[in-house]
Amino acid sequence: MSKRPHNHLRPLALLNPDEIEVVRYYIKCEIGKVVRIWEQEEGFVQTYNNAIDKFPQDEAFRLMRALTGPEYRKNPLYEHLGKNEYSWKREGVTCHLLRLPEINDRVNPILERCGFNLARLVEYLGGERTMQPRLSEFRDTGRKVWHSSLIAIRCETAVQILDGAHRAVILASRGAPQIQCYVGYRRQSQNREPQDRTEQAPLDLTRFACEVCCQR
Repeated sequence: MSKRPHNHLRPLALLNPDEIEVVRYYIKCEIGKVVRIWEQEEGFVQTYNNAIDKFPQDEAFRLMRALTGPEYRKNPLYEHLGKNEYSWKREGVTCHLLRLPEINDRVNPILERCGFNLARLVEYLGGERTMQPRLSEFRDTGRKVWHSSLIAIRCETAVQILDGAHRAVILASRGAPQIQCYVGYRRQSQNREPQDRTEQAPLDLTRFACEVCCQR
């Protein structure tokens, strides 16, 4: 079966307020890697967040699609936003309910051994295991986590993380009993609005990054 095209989405005018909040939050997290947000002072972070909160909805949504698409890093988030299949709520989720996604071939066998459960992984990583080369990406370097919420969807027996797996491991390793998440709850099918295949012009990512950085 062929995959649905990346633009299989509703018109942007129909985006729900909770959806655009999640879209903008994802952009803050992803572009934050470019500006090395963990090295910045609180004043810069506040200006940075405010700039993205003011970004027009249509361009913010196109940027999110570009940042989650296969051309960049193929994050599954774009499959869950913009089609009115989920309502989104920000809430605390206990670590033992959070399920990690596959990350890469190096650490996936360890995640599988832990049942992809966040609490079990953190327990496994206890002691000096993060000093092993293949687990070094989970090592806590002590840097500030400015965007500490995750993006996830509610499943039958767990809350599946879509974005923020490494932040989740760091926060849980630091002893957080629960983590704030934007949680997507699947809507009833009869309440969904029809989807649209409207093509949109590509977004100039370089221009956007420059605009954000110039807000400093």
